[in-house]
Amino acid sequence: MRFLRRLLITVVVLALLAVAADRVACWAFERTFAREATAQSDARDVSAKIHGFPFLTQLWNGSLDDVSVRAGSASFGGTTVTDVDVDGSGVSLSSPYVVTDGTVHATVPAATLEKLVAKRTGSDVTIDATDGGLVATTKVLGVSVGLVLDPKVSDGALAVDVKAAKIAGATVSADSLPGGLADTVRGLKVPLDLPKGVRLTGADVVPADGGDDGGVRVSATGSDVALEHLASS
Repeated sequence: MRFLRRLLITVVVLALLAVAADRVACWAFERTFAREATAQSDARDVSAKIHGFPFLTQLWNGSLDDVSVRAGSASFGGTTVTDVDVDGSGVSLSSPYVVTDGTVHATVPAATLEKLVAKRTGSDVTIDATDGGLVATTKVLGVSVGLVLDPKVSDGALAVDVKAAKIAGATVSADSLPGGLADTVRGLKVPLDLPKGVRLTGADVVPADGGDDGGVRVSATGSDVALEHLASS
């Protein structure tokens, strides 16, 4: 009995040491992963989380089952996005970290959309993200006009359409605006230069919340994509 008890204690201790070693190795790799992603892109506040246990078995097999990468901000085609979430499966363990299958979610801030719409219209524009959608406010002939915008994925790109207009609290047809203002904004595309193998799948308005001005939350999927290429696109 004494021998069996000692054997059991030894097995438990070895198991605990193995688990501890696995978690330490996983933690160290997560830090390395995030550090390299930051160094090879303009992404900021990057963190990585490796899911699944044990990590050392995945390391031995040369591929990670499931990895989540978060970034406070990044750039796609010169367009800054925030709150970036990347989830990938079948991730290789060496640079450029190829993802077999993955999803990307990121927010195009209202301020970014303001600049694009202002450049397109040649007018000062303020964009508010609300529960009812995006409203771009400008002045036409000295009168404040709100354009209700509808972000969507069109031909693989993030586009903006005009659903209606608001004048003095009343909702009117956008086509009734003078100077073809609605036509100027229609078809506006946000330059998100995603790498080959990644395609946009959705766009939803994120309402402003506290100090966050909101914007458009885009979704994308990809296959056989290098994380480094995604981060530096």
